[in-house]
Amino acid sequence: MSYADELFRQARELMLEFVAEGGIPDEYQRLWDQQQDAIPRAREAALRERGKDALVVIPGKHVFDLAATHGLPVEIQIDVAADKGAMCDIAGYWHHLQEHRARSRAASSMRGLRTGEGEEQQ
Repeated sequence: MSYADELFRQARELMLEFVAEGGIPDEYQRLWDQQQDAIPRAREAALRERGKDALVVIPGKHVFDLAATHGLPVEIQIDVAADKGAMCDIAGYWHHLQEHRARSRAASSMRGLRTGEGEEQQ
């Protein structure tokens, strides 16, 4: 199984999890649809650039880091990647995004405990 095949398998599993939890988040669906729309363009670019129909996959961790650290929107990353014969690992990006959100929520609630937020004033 190729790396791209494995990514598609993981993406399908993630979609099934979303459905089991009540639905696919709009934000994920929008990115997934954009990625799917970009794949034919990416395949054409891969043929043109490398002479073969083999997509390069940008790992989700890199996609997340570029978005979180440098502010490069995922939508732009998808478009630029497609122009260069590549695709972004959207499921991997989503995984890292959710981990980051969970850490942020935990840190925020810990700050609230340390500062006494939420306690009634006497």
